[in-house]
Amino acid sequence: MRDGGLKHRDYSVEGYLGSSEVEPEIVILDNVITQTDVDEYQNIINFKEHEIEDLAERCLEQITSNHLELKQYAGHPIFDVKVIQYKHDEYPVPLHGTDDDIVVMCNFTKGWKHHWGGEVIFYENSEPSEVITSFPGRVIAVSNACAWKVTQPNIKAEQNLLYLTFKVKKQ
Repeated sequence: MRDGGLKHRDYSVEGYLGSSEVEPEIVILDNVITQTDVDEYQNIINFKEHEIEDLAERCLEQITSNHLELKQYAGHPIFDVKVIQYKHDEYPVPLHGTDDDIVVMCNFTKGWKHHWGGEVIFYENSEPSEVITSFPGRVIAVSNACAWKVTQPNIKAEQNLLYLTFKVKKQ
Protein backbone atom coordinates (compact mmCIF):
# COMPACT_ATOMS: atom_id res chain seq x y z
CA MET A 1 0.00 0.00 0.00
CA ARG A 2 1.26 3.44 -0.82
CA ASP A 3 1.60 5.91 2.06
CA GLY A 4 -1.16 8.49 2.15
CA GLY A 5 -2.90 7.16 -0.95
CA LEU A 6 -5.70 4.87 -1.96
CA LYS A 7 -5.31 1.15 -1.53
CA HIS A 8 -4.44 -0.08 -5.02
CA ARG A 9 -5.59 -3.25 -6.72
CA ASP A 10 -4.47 -4.22 -10.21
CA TYR A 11 -7.69 -4.57 -12.19
CA SER A 12 -7.11 -3.61 -15.77
CA VAL A 13 -10.15 -1.93 -17.26
CA GLU A 14 -8.94 -2.97 -20.69
CA GLY A 15 -8.36 -6.59 -19.68
CA TYR A 16 -11.34 -7.18 -17.45
CA LEU A 17 -14.10 -4.79 -18.38
CA GLY A 18 -12.94 -4.87 -21.99
CA SER A 19 -13.62 -8.60 -22.15
CA SER A 20 -17.35 -7.90 -22.30
CA GLU A 21 -18.56 -7.36 -25.83
CA VAL A 22 -22.24 -7.97 -25.09
CA GLU A 23 -24.93 -5.46 -24.35
CA PRO A 24 -25.90 -5.72 -20.66
CA GLU A 25 -29.20 -7.46 -19.92
CA ILE A 26 -30.33 -5.90 -16.67
CA VAL A 27 -33.53 -5.54 -14.69
CA ILE A 28 -33.80 -2.75 -12.12
CA LEU A 29 -36.38 -3.10 -9.37
CA ASP A 30 -37.18 -0.48 -6.76
CA ASN A 31 -39.13 -0.98 -3.55
CA VAL A 32 -38.68 -4.76 -3.54
CA ILE A 33 -36.60 -4.39 -0.42
CA THR A 34 -38.52 -2.00 1.79
CA GLN A 35 -37.02 0.78 3.86
CA THR A 36 -38.00 -1.27 6.93
CA ASP A 37 -35.89 -4.16 5.56
CA VAL A 38 -32.96 -1.82 4.92
CA ASP A 39 -33.26 -0.48 8.48
CA GLU A 40 -33.48 -3.98 9.95
CA TYR A 41 -30.41 -5.32 8.16
CA GLN A 42 -27.99 -2.42 8.69
CA ASN A 43 -25.48 -4.73 10.36
CA ILE A 44 -25.52 -7.19 7.43
CA ILE A 45 -21.74 -6.84 7.16
CA ASN A 46 -21.49 -8.69 10.52
CA PHE A 47 -23.88 -11.53 9.62
CA LYS A 48 -22.74 -15.12 9.75
CA GLU A 49 -22.64 -17.04 6.47
CA HIS A 50 -25.90 -18.92 7.08
CA GLU A 51 -27.68 -15.65 7.96
CA ILE A 52 -26.52 -14.05 4.72
CA GLU A 53 -27.64 -17.08 2.70
CA ASP A 54 -31.04 -17.04 4.43
CA LEU A 55 -31.46 -13.34 3.63
CA ALA A 56 -30.51 -13.99 -0.02
CA GLU A 57 -33.15 -16.76 -0.22
CA ARG A 58 -35.78 -14.40 1.21
CA CYS A 59 -34.77 -11.65 -1.21
CA LEU A 60 -35.07 -14.02 -4.18
CA GLU A 61 -38.49 -15.17 -2.97
CA GLN A 62 -39.67 -11.55 -2.67
CA ILE A 63 -38.23 -10.66 -6.09
CA THR A 64 -39.69 -13.66 -7.94
CA SER A 65 -43.12 -13.48 -6.30
CA ASN A 66 -43.67 -9.84 -7.25
CA HIS A 67 -41.93 -9.26 -10.57
CA LEU A 68 -42.83 -11.00 -13.81
CA GLU A 69 -39.41 -10.45 -15.41
CA LEU A 70 -37.79 -12.68 -12.78
CA LYS A 71 -40.64 -15.03 -11.82
CA GLN A 72 -39.04 -17.88 -13.82
CA TYR A 73 -36.21 -18.08 -11.24
CA ALA A 74 -38.47 -18.89 -8.28
CA GLY A 75 -37.10 -21.86 -6.36
CA HIS A 76 -33.84 -21.99 -8.32
CA PRO A 77 -30.69 -22.63 -6.29
CA ILE A 78 -28.60 -19.67 -5.19
CA PHE A 79 -24.84 -19.64 -4.73
CA ASP A 80 -21.85 -17.32 -4.34
CA VAL A 81 -23.68 -15.28 -1.69
CA LYS A 82 -21.72 -12.39 -0.23
CA VAL A 83 -21.97 -8.93 1.22
CA ILE A 84 -19.77 -6.38 -0.53
CA GLN A 85 -18.89 -3.17 1.26
CA TYR A 86 -17.72 -0.29 -0.94
CA LYS A 87 -15.50 2.31 0.75
CA HIS A 88 -14.23 5.67 -0.45
CA ASP A 89 -10.60 4.65 0.06
CA GLU A 90 -10.64 1.32 -1.80
CA TYR A 91 -10.88 0.56 -5.49
CA PRO A 92 -13.95 -1.61 -6.25
CA VAL A 93 -13.54 -5.06 -7.74
CA PRO A 94 -14.94 -5.30 -11.29
CA LEU A 95 -17.73 -7.86 -11.71
CA HIS A 96 -18.60 -10.12 -14.62
CA GLY A 97 -21.77 -12.13 -15.27
CA THR A 98 -22.20 -15.40 -17.13
CA ASP A 99 -24.80 -16.80 -19.49
CA ASP A 100 -25.51 -19.71 -17.11
CA ASP A 101 -26.89 -17.73 -14.18
CA ILE A 102 -28.14 -14.33 -13.10
CA VAL A 103 -26.38 -12.07 -10.63
CA VAL A 104 -28.62 -10.25 -8.15
CA MET A 105 -27.41 -7.16 -6.30
CA CYS A 106 -29.52 -5.81 -3.43
CA ASN A 107 -28.65 -2.43 -1.91
CA PHE A 108 -28.88 -2.50 1.90
CA THR A 109 -27.47 0.96 2.60
CA LYS A 110 -29.70 3.09 4.80
CA GLY A 111 -30.04 6.72 3.78
CA TRP A 112 -27.64 6.61 0.81
CA LYS A 113 -27.50 9.95 -0.98
CA HIS A 114 -26.90 10.04 -4.75
CA HIS A 115 -24.25 12.77 -4.48
CA TRP A 116 -22.06 10.32 -2.51
CA GLY A 117 -21.37 8.35 -5.71
CA GLY A 118 -21.44 4.55 -5.81
CA GLU A 119 -23.01 4.32 -9.26
CA VAL A 120 -23.20 0.93 -10.96
CA ILE A 121 -21.61 1.21 -14.41
CA PHE A 122 -22.15 -1.47 -17.07
CA TYR A 123 -19.73 -1.84 -19.96
CA GLU A 124 -19.98 -2.92 -23.58
CA ASN A 125 -16.78 -3.07 -25.67
CA SER A 126 -14.82 -1.32 -22.88
CA GLU A 127 -17.18 1.65 -22.96
CA PRO A 128 -19.78 2.56 -20.32
CA SER A 129 -23.23 1.71 -21.66
CA GLU A 130 -25.51 2.00 -18.61
CA VAL A 131 -25.13 3.96 -15.37
CA ILE A 132 -27.45 3.18 -12.47
CA THR A 133 -27.64 5.19 -9.27
CA SER A 134 -27.28 3.28 -6.02
CA PHE A 135 -30.47 3.61 -4.00
CA PRO A 136 -31.56 1.99 -0.70
CA GLY A 137 -33.63 -1.11 -1.45
CA ARG A 138 -32.81 -1.13 -5.16
CA VAL A 139 -32.30 -4.53 -6.77
CA ILE A 140 -30.28 -4.99 -9.95
CA ALA A 141 -30.42 -8.35 -11.75
CA VAL A 142 -27.87 -9.10 -14.49
CA SER A 143 -28.69 -12.02 -16.79
CA ASN A 144 -25.79 -12.26 -19.23
CA ALA A 145 -22.01 -12.23 -19.52
CA CYS A 146 -21.55 -8.48 -19.34
CA ALA A 147 -19.05 -6.61 -17.18
CA TRP A 148 -19.75 -3.90 -14.61
CA LYS A 149 -18.45 -2.23 -11.51
CA VAL A 150 -19.80 -0.25 -8.60
CA THR A 151 -17.86 2.99 -8.34
CA GLN A 152 -16.31 3.83 -5.03
CA PRO A 153 -18.19 6.32 -2.89
CA ASN A 154 -16.65 9.77 -2.77
CA ILE A 155 -14.88 11.07 0.30
CA LYS A 156 -17.98 13.03 1.41
CA ALA A 157 -19.99 9.81 1.89
CA GLU A 158 -20.98 9.52 5.54
CA GLN A 159 -21.11 5.72 5.39
CA ASN A 160 -20.03 2.78 3.28
CA LEU A 161 -22.18 1.34 0.49
CA LEU A 162 -23.50 -2.19 1.15
CA TYR A 163 -24.68 -4.69 -1.45
CA LEU A 164 -25.89 -8.24 -0.86
CA THR A 165 -24.99 -10.15 -4.02
CA PHE A 166 -25.78 -13.67 -5.10
CA LYS A 167 -26.10 -15.80 -8.19
CA VAL A 168 -29.10 -17.84 -9.28
CA LYS A 169 -28.87 -20.81 -11.65
CA LYS A 170 -30.96 -20.25 -14.76
CA GLN A 171 -31.88 -23.92 -15.16
